[in-house]
Amino acid sequence: MPALTKPEATFKEILEEMGFVVKFFEDKSPEDTANIYMQMPCQSYCLDFACPKRKIDMEVDGEYWHGSAFMSVTALQLERKIFDSKRNDELEKAGWTVFRIPASSLKQERIRPKLIQHIRSLFTTEANL
Repeated sequence: MPALTKPEATFKEILEEMGFVVKFFEDKSPEDTANIYMQMPCQSYCLDFACPKRKIDMEVDGEYWHGSAFMSVTALQLERKIFDSKRNDELEKAGWTVFRIPASSLKQERIRPKLIQHIRSLFTTEANL
């Protein structure tokens, strides 16, 4: 079974506390009750947390690959930002909603209510019904 990073595990816990059934895509079965799949293949990408029924992709952006607001950006992180921008554009053109969550925000309890509110709004907008 694939491993989750600590921020991904934290985000999975948040989703489960909200009532979502979350599982790895590779464990998908015909009688599945999951509504969010981790590490789901889509086009040529692997989506962190995806709801294929509503075409919602939630990406946890770790500091190693994506940097943070308090660090200077490395060449690798700049390259990743360009890649992610292209990826977001391609997924959005295919009808997906992409929501990126900085891993550093998952460490901040004061941000959690706003994060939960935003996730709920993704699943209640008419475009995603």
